[in-house]
Amino acid sequence: MRKHIKAIALVLAAITVCSFTLVGCKSKNKDSSSNTDSTGNNEVVVGEGYFVENSQTDYVIVIPQNDSGKYMTAASELAYFWNLASDVNIQTVTDLELDYTDTANYISLGNTSVFEGSSMKIDVSDMKKSDYVIKSKGESVFILDNGTNSSRGVLYGVYKFLEETIGYKVYAEDEYVYEQSDDIEYMQFDLKQKMSVEARNVAFYTVMSDSLYNSRLGMVYEADEWIIFGHSQMIHLIRYDSYGASHPEWFTPDGKSLCLSNREMLDEMIIKVIHYINASDRNRIMIGQPDHWDYCTCENCTALMNEYGGYSGISLWMVNEIANAVDAYLAVNAPDREPVYYYIFAYQQSEAPPAKRNEQGEWAVYKDGFVPNEHVGIVYAPIGVDFSVGLTDKLNTNAYDALKGWATVLGYKNLSVWSYCTNFSNYLFSYNNFASLQDTYRVYTDFGCDYVFDQGPTETGYASFEALRIYLQSRLLMDVEQNVEDIVVDFMQNYYKEAWNEIYEYYTLVNTWYQFCKDTMGMRGTIYFGIGDRQYWPKELVDELSEILARAMNKIEPLQNEDPAMYNKLYDRIMHESLSTIYMKMTFYKEYYSTSEINKMIDDFGYYCGKFNIFCTREGAMDIDSLVASWRE
Repeated sequence: MRKHIKAIALVLAAITVCSFTLVGCKSKNKDSSSNTDSTGNNEVVVGEGYFVENSQTDYVIVIPQNDSGKYMTAASELAYFWNLASDVNIQTVTDLELDYTDTANYISLGNTSVFEGSSMKIDVSDMKKSDYVIKSKGESVFILDNGTNSSRGVLYGVYKFLEETIGYKVYAEDEYVYEQSDDIEYMQFDLKQKMSVEARNVAFYTVMSDSLYNSRLGMVYEADEWIIFGHSQMIHLIRYDSYGASHPEWFTPDGKSLCLSNREMLDEMIIKVIHYINASDRNRIMIGQPDHWDYCTCENCTALMNEYGGYSGISLWMVNEIANAVDAYLAVNAPDREPVYYYIFAYQQSEAPPAKRNEQGEWAVYKDGFVPNEHVGIVYAPIGVDFSVGLTDKLNTNAYDALKGWATVLGYKNLSVWSYCTNFSNYLFSYNNFASLQDTYRVYTDFGCDYVFDQGPTETGYASFEALRIYLQSRLLMDVEQNVEDIVVDFMQNYYKEAWNEIYEYYTLVNTWYQFCKDTMGMRGTIYFGIGDRQYWPKELVDELSEILARAMNKIEPLQNEDPAMYNKLYDRIMHESLSTIYMKMTFYKEYYSTSEINKMIDDFGYYCGKFNIFCTREGAMDIDSLVASWRE
């Protein structure tokens, strides 16, 4: 008991020094603009006049006549938020028969005839599909992407345009900010933004179930990016229940894995891949291995593994054969289609790269002379990483080295990552990765990763700092060099408002305590480590966390009369953060509480788990209802 009290006192002392002197304890990150390329001066300046004056505007939004829908989506977002901010109704028109003049009032989205008529020359050759340019000429503003069918740059450019013109920012699905005024000042733009990661997916249930929230955070759905995605796709393409009876030689004896060396099976898979590609306008397809450790070890498969470098080597050989065949088919049958990229899952037995050390000790492709197809890539899943520290930490040397090996094999291109950002055994506890997120994402960026799928709890809401995690991770994946502390504090102030200092104190205590447990008790940040064990959560700590949340409630009390709607919103948000402490009290220390206190905790826990769609205490369990029922017995 005394040991715990002393430890908590030391942690609280550290928080007193750090958490309330916000500037002094910020991480030493680069300036947030460091990842921004420029068309010129890279600036936004207030010009003369107004976009909107007295809730009226002469401006129109212009989209290409042949728009497939993506530019209309961007136009709708611009019009919607300008209307909220200034009560203006701005019209959207196509570029049919429109010409550029210096005095025309256009907000042009994409490669319109208006842009062509402006005679501006903007190099988009180095832009990927999330990048954008915002450029002013005359009285008009042009928002451009890289011109490919799959690009999303104009939508993200519109959100940046809204940020500059009305102070727009999205913090959560129910928390947007913008400045309300009848006037919107005219601004001159000269911006070119290149994202740290081309395509980003922070995979939490809450954001995955809300497509608009997802887009406004600058993220993509799997279905918007991939033709097929995930593990086990190869055995979905060639199903045992469809082919097992007629072609048992295509499978291992138990039917759970494919014989990758079987030519007939591979030819059938190529046909299936072509079918899926023809049915989709996406340009990535993942031919993922089964989610288990078994694979074919027949004579031919073993020979190929020996030749190409293990199971990852034969997997790479297989997808390379598919890519060569499908590329040849598309060159004849769909010559105008964007290139398709073919990925394997570097996961479990294929996580290690098919590479070897050369005389200098550097990675080299395992099979001399083998050069993968330029459209072949991997989705690397570092499932054994300790995410409480960065990938450059010595605890994660193997994962970092493996990613470097894969980058070498693929020529530092077509690298994607399936990362992890939760503890899958303990959904009711905060995951100890806030301090390491930036380092982890920076490594992905340094290796040129073009897609990051960071998996949180995808089947349930999350009990601890869910909205903060989604916001912070989405921001860092767009620009990894932003100051993390600035993002966190800005979020706290806008999301928890009057209670932000207390919630920040709570956040700091949890993270500082995790560091103490890591340093003194061997706690790890792997994705199944027992962070929910009682030994890590002494009653004195739980009491201190509860007291901080009680003070947060006291801070919002005046709003009960002044602004009841805001009071209820903030009350619910604080209760969301209280779910962890309620769970710990009921699980570890129930005997300390009266019957009335217990009943209130059960009622609160059940109600707020329902309100925030929290169904599970751990991966796949769907056990919240049964947990609440057991507490009532």
